[in-house]
Amino acid sequence: MSQNNFPETLHRMLSSRRSTERKLAAYLLSEPEKSAVMSAEELAEASGVSTASVSRMLRSAGMLCFAELRRELSELTGDLPDSSLPVSDAAAAMTTVCGVVKRSVESCRSTITAEQLDEAASILSRSSEVCIIGAGTSAVTAQYAFTKLFRLGLSCSFSSDGIIMKMKCALMRRGSTLIAVSSSGCTKVVTESATLAKNGGASVIALSDYRVSPLARCADLLLTTTTRTSPDPPDAELPLIQGQLTVIDMLYSLLSVRLGNEKFELTRNIVKPDKQL
Repeated sequence: MSQNNFPETLHRMLSSRRSTERKLAAYLLSEPEKSAVMSAEELAEASGVSTASVSRMLRSAGMLCFAELRRELSELTGDLPDSSLPVSDAAAAMTTVCGVVKRSVESCRSTITAEQLDEAASILSRSSEVCIIGAGTSAVTAQYAFTKLFRLGLSCSFSSDGIIMKMKCALMRRGSTLIAVSSSGCTKVVTESATLAKNGGASVIALSDYRVSPLARCADLLLTTTTRTSPDPPDAELPLIQGQLTVIDMLYSLLSVRLGNEKFELTRNIVKPDKQL
């Protein structure tokens, strides 16, 4: 959707038969700056509708996920972060990046509940196999999750190749689990792969920034990470992957206790330094 079409779409919604669409359109037009940094839940509360109504409005506007709405609002208000801007000096870079990482980790603590983490650990601990997928920057997180979880004795695989992940997910059945990583929740190949796994009977755990997205809709369990709200230039990708890695470390810590230390000790002995060197 182009920047010119978005305001027109909102104005058309002011005449919608659905009162919830009229409320949302009116709020978005009156408060675009505030709306651009809200979560789906916050937007629903502020406009006096339900999160389900927000999802319906996105579909009516031709948007795949909440991330698209926030981007349209950011373009509308001219508040998109410029990730190409340099940090002036080394000291500023250290301070800025460390601050971004700190906020990202703290955000994970508030966006994920202990119950969600416990459920994810329970699903994984009883899985016959665990497949982990991600594309682009999220592929880094997916591979990191693989390197952490397989050493606990879980039967794991990882793929960032679109064709391979779709083939792998098409073969998944009941008792297996897919961990699908996508910051936006809109990555087409990841969402399609998750749908294939779900249709085969596998459990789907999604790791994403947004609660409203195609990936979230097909997941059995959604773990949300850091959302993109900061205008700081280094905040474009760093907190996304940092938040994802933090969630993986939380899961790893919990599972290592639940599954016991035997498998971990076997793999740890492999990487011990040679005392003779």
